[in-house]
Amino acid sequence: MKKFLLLTTALLLCILLCACGNTETQTVAPTETPAPTATPTPNPEAAYADIKAQYPTDGSVGFCLMDLDGDGIRELFVGNLAGDVYEQQVIDAMYTITDGQPVKVLESTGDDKYYLTENETVVKETVQSAFQASYTYYTYANGSLQEMVNVVHDTVTDKDNPWYQEVAGQKEAMDEATAMEFIQAYQGTYQNLEYTD
Repeated sequence: MKKFLLLTTALLLCILLCACGNTETQTVAPTETPAPTATPTPNPEAAYADIKAQYPTDGSVGFCLMDLDGDGIRELFVGNLAGDVYEQQVIDAMYTITDGQPVKVLESTGDDKYYLTENETVVKETVQSAFQASYTYYTYANGSLQEMVNVVHDTVTDKDNPWYQEVAGQKEAMDEATAMEFIQAYQGTYQNLEYTD
């Protein structure tokens, strides 16, 4: 009986040792995560077709496509092909594409005129009279304008100190020479966009 128990124990130890003897490392293959699919860049010609159809076709209005913020979506600029070089600098309207649909970003109306500088700053000049004017400077990103600074001339409110700048809602007085130097530095860089009808 002792021999039987000894042989059975030896046999069990052999089986256990054989089972533990597998030193081969098994690795589990990593699951592959599918690459994210890029959002397709909308076809601006198709997306803006209805917008373009709203404007005269007599050669007085032109269109320019430009990716202003580098997001892969070309914005549509609408401008005047007639008039002098300064009138042609005015951006009549600007559109972008959001969720496949054209969306108006800005429009020049009445006293408000928009311009684009060489460094791609959008400027809105609002001249209400010789006594009141403002010059607002924007960056453009993600389909909208973000105000950087607003330079204001308002002799109606304060004839002794009519010039000031506004940044994030905070007003700071400016002298006329500094204000005009700032405004003219930007005006000297207004672009004449390459509009085509």
